[in-house]
Amino acid sequence: MCTTIGMANQKGGVGKTASTLNIGVGLANEGKRVLLVDIDAQANLTMSLGFEPDELPRTICDLLQGAMSQQQSCSIDDCLLHAEGVDLIPSDMNLSGIEALMQTMSMGREHLLKGILEPLRAQYDFILIDCPPSLSTLTINALTAADEVIIPSQAQIFSFKGSS
Repeated sequence: MCTTIGMANQKGGVGKTASTLNIGVGLANEGKRVLLVDIDAQANLTMSLGFEPDELPRTICDLLQGAMSQQQSCSIDDCLLHAEGVDLIPSDMNLSGIEALMQTMSMGREHLLKGILEPLRAQYDFILIDCPPSLSTLTINALTAADEVIIPSQAQIFSFKGSS
């Protein structure tokens, strides 16, 4: 049974990406099948695993565009990258433009990521989603897709306020 976990906090620099990466690799080292999903346009998770976002032929952007138009422009397998014992659906800077398009949708925009990830749940023990540092349409998509949420935080007042 797959557990999908979103790493979310409105504050940047609190460890969302580091937590996603380290928990994911740790679970993979324990023999779990893990998918990491980078839905932050900064693509730090993608870069942390050694990939250059600008050089990737397909990213989460392609999957979200396909979900919005209800015409699959690429398969999930076209987007999957492999490193450190985990699979990754990478991100790139184009995600900001995709998010702007998502906001123009009248219905169903908060369920796009869940629809993309649902068929993958049978293949993985864990899906970890690295969220952007905001309560954006992308973060709402991650929270909708997630079974659980981890809120990384530092022992500082602004980090704590980002979780509320």
